Amino acid sequence: MMGKTFSFIGLIFLPLLLMGCRPDKTGDANSELPPEILLARLKSAHSRLQDFKGSALVTVRLNGRRSRVSTRIRYRRPDHLKIFVQGGLRVIAVISIKQRAVQLYIPGENVVFEGPIDDTDTLMPGLRVPLSDIRTASTGLIDLAPYVPENITDYRQEGGHYRLSVMTSGRKRTILIDPGRTVVLREEEQMPGGKTIVRTFDQYTLREGIWRPSEIRIESDTQDETLNLKYDMQSLNSGLTGSDLRMKLPGSVRHLPLSHMVAE
Repeated sequence: MMGKTFSFIGLIFLPLLLMGCRPDKTGDANSELPPEILLARLKSAHSRLQDFKGSALVTVRLNGRRSRVSTRIRYRRPDHLKIFVQGGLRVIAVISIKQRAVQLYIPGENVVFEGPIDDTDTLMPGLRVPLSDIRTASTGLIDLAPYVPENITDYRQEGGHYRLSVMTSGRKRTILIDPGRTVVLREEEQMPGGKTIVRTFDQYTLREGIWRPSEIRIESDTQDETLNLKYDMQSLNSGLTGSDLRMKLPGSVRHLPLSHMVAE
């Protein structure tokens, strides 16, 4: 009788014991994250990046032609930055980007071009690449504005990372996210007409508690264009002020629309 009782009790409790031996999915904070939570974490990580100083070497290959410049980058926030573009010891251009507004000052011509950064036909002096790509490479961050829950078309785990796709304004954007470090490893943007841009962020290093890429690569198949930015120096919490980012222009400078600039 006792043997039968033991067997009956065992049948009841065995499934419960087996369930208890399964891995605890809730124990991993990055397991099966809802997309809205992962996107909120990315935006929070972006917002913590402030008071940045850096210098980098930028190399561009465009239709087989290669060019290279040095840059000095400053920003209090990623949406308000200032970039000095140097060819040798000479400053070729000074670029101020505040949110989506651009001022591009050419000291040698005493002219400043002004307009929206979304003007993708405007190319950076000395490199002939869009200013929007320069901002992405300089900050090491993608534009998160299109990445909202209502635009999501695909979301899945892939080898410990998350792949998330959105569709907006006829463009499909796909990002590969490392949830442990809360960083974007790769973004692919597909535009009408078949144009594709791939942005890759490599060699992440922890600085002041923030993961920062040391190399950013942007590739476009439209003009066989490749931009590669490698940081020589990065520092955070550098105590920058508004005056450090203010565009200092001579009174005699000419103001022209950004669309009028022709990059040599």
